[in-house]
Parts: sequence; C-alpha cells; structure tokens
Amino acid sequence: MIYIAAGVVVFFGIFVYVLFMIFLPEWVGITGKTALKNEQAHLGSSASQTQDDSQASTGAVNPAAQDAIKKTEQS
Repeated sequence: MIYIAAGVVVFFGIFVYVLFMIFLPEWVGITGKTALKNEQAHLGSSASQTQDDSQASTGAVNPAAQDAIKKTEQS
C-alpha cells in the first residue's frame, strides 16, 4: 500500500512540474523568449560587445547561446 501512495505522490509531482514547464518556464529554470529579451535589454549594446570581447579573449564560447541571441536580434 505504501508503494502505491509513493507512486501517486511521484506521479503528481512530475505532473505538476510538467505543468510549470509549460505555463511558467522561468519558475523551473527554463529561459523563455521573454527572459532572453529582458537579458538583452538589461545588457545593452556596450555590455554585449564587452561580453563578446571577453569570450573571444578567453576562448569561452557557447554556440547555443549565441544562436539564441542572434535569433532574437533578428526578430
């Protein structure tokens, strides 16, 4: 009986998490389009240029992040 109750609790938790992923992605750590636009607005053009320069000098590059930024800039 305890295993059934534990299974129900786990299933309910996963179900609630999926609902949060769909309707409130920022609450569970998923960065949506709105959050990316807000990040870019807060960075400004000079901050993004400084960030690009620091990434180029250290060799730290995240291609997925760069693609997301390019897509939002084109929009």
